[in-house]
Parts: sequence; C-alpha cells; structure tokens
Amino acid sequence: MPDHQEVFADPSSDQALVIEVLEHASDVPDGEGAARFYFEDLVEQNEASEGARLGRVEALRNSSSSSPGSASSSSPVLLLRGLAASPAPPSARSSALSTALDACSYAAVAVGTASISKGGSSTPGSAAEQQRRRNAVSLALALLRFPAVGSDLLVSLTTATALGDGNDSSAVVPADLAGRDPAEIAAEAERLLLAVVGSLEVRDWRLFG
Repeated sequence: MPDHQEVFADPSSDQALVIEVLEHASDVPDGEGAARFYFEDLVEQNEASEGARLGRVEALRNSSSSSPGSASSSSPVLLLRGLAASPAPPSARSSALSTALDACSYAAVAVGTASISKGGSSTPGSAAEQQRRRNAVSLALALLRFPAVGSDLLVSLTTATALGDGNDSSAVVPADLAGRDPAEIAAEAERLLLAVVGSLEVRDWRLFG
C-alpha cells in the first residue's frame, strides 16, 4: 500500500473506504470537471471503466462562490466541520486564511455506479460469464482541494449493491444483499461518506505536498 493512502475494508459488506493525498492537479480547474476527472480516474484504477456511470456531482464548497452548492442547505462550516476546526497550513496562514476550510478551494461529492471484478471473476470463461461474476457497486467520492500545499485529498467509498455469480464476495457477504434496493444501499453509503468527510481534521500539514 502506498504511503499516501489509507484503506479501511469491511469484508462482511464488501465495502472499502480509501483516503488518499495526491499531488494537486493544477491543470484541472476547480468545479464539476475536477470531481469528474477523479471519478473517472477511480473507475479506471478499479478496472471498472466499462459501464461505469457518474450520476451526479454536488459541491460542498467552492471558494469562488458564496453558496455551498446543492448537496445540502447547510453551510460549508457544518458540512466540513472538521476542516473548520483545523488550522490553516503554516505557510499560508493569514488573517484571511486561518482554518483548513479556508485553505480548501473546492470540495465536492461525486456519486456513480460501476461493476468491479472480485477474485473468482478472473477465472476463465466467456465475456458474458466474466460480466456475470462482476459485482455491481456504488462509487461515492469526496474531493477536497488544497492548492496552498499542492495537494488534492480524495475520500472514496466503494459499496457492493449486487453480487456477481461465484466470485470471492459471494462467499462472505450475506445473501440478503440481493433483497435490498440498490438505491437504498447507495444512499446509505453516501451518508456514511459525508459523515467521514465531515469528521476529517488536519493535525499535521507535513502529510501534504
């Protein structure tokens, strides 16, 4: 596992939370395009580009706008309360830039779907058989951008909404997943992602840049 990444996995629900500190993509401007850029990169890294679909992007914070976006009627201070309680980077700290939230130029959540290969889906078989073995998943990605320290912070949550036939997940995930509404599972996953993002605090800026 790379040293810029932390992974938390729950095999019982085939759910994985990944937190990554990446180099700031300065050639990608803030806005929906930045969230789309990282969502597409995520599905590519998971070899899930075929059939992946970005459902929506909702802004949590945009430094060029006074509105937090459509994700919630709450202010960015409430949505990103952990950042609001964290100090700004020492190198950028000023009267106008006192918290980590002030240093965040853009924050958004991107939500979509994909199908991901899991274990047994790599066994030989026709293209149709391979596809049947892939899990349908909800992909929820939070992007927080900190250009002052040359970093983009990504928090992604991958959650199975339907299991493929005969792959590794089907041996450990409860069968009652099949009886649940995928939209309900995806909504729960998004709420969990927002809770995680809201709790994030920056205690050591040396992890960035």
